[in-house]
Amino acid sequence: MQCKLFVFDKTSQSWVERGRGLLRLNDMASTDDGTLQSRLVMRTQGSLRLILNTKLWAQMQIDKASEKSIRITAMDTEDQGVKVFLISASSKDTGQLYAALHHRILALRSRVEQEQEAKMPAPEPGAAPSNEEDDSDDDDVLAPSGATAAGAGDE
Repeated sequence: MQCKLFVFDKTSQSWVERGRGLLRLNDMASTDDGTLQSRLVMRTQGSLRLILNTKLWAQMQIDKASEKSIRITAMDTEDQGVKVFLISASSKDTGQLYAALHHRILALRSRVEQEQEAKMPAPEPGAAPSNEEDDSDDDDVLAPSGATAAGAGDE
């Protein structure tokens, strides 16, 4: 889509125009599990200078700043740091881009959560952590299976 790209300058606390041109959302299927790996790439009109090239990641923040603009956090091509960008375009293009980005980032977040759950070992039955030194006087109190040690001593 045709748009303008702005970057937030922390020192002057203002938006600085990075350029105008064609913004592309490139998707590539991962060879491992068939999930999408997406990038936002933007080049200026005319000179085709690269002004945005960032991978989408799970913690990436996106929000509609207005009817015609989207605010995102992305990697900066100049200093490889995370910066805040503003993409300004027609309301139709902005709505489509926001929906596409939102969908992809939600998919990335759910995949990260699934990977974290898979990495965590399942607790073995009866192997719950016990604080024998702290609870020596509470041995005769029966706590429900979902209660914590702190909850049992509050009685």
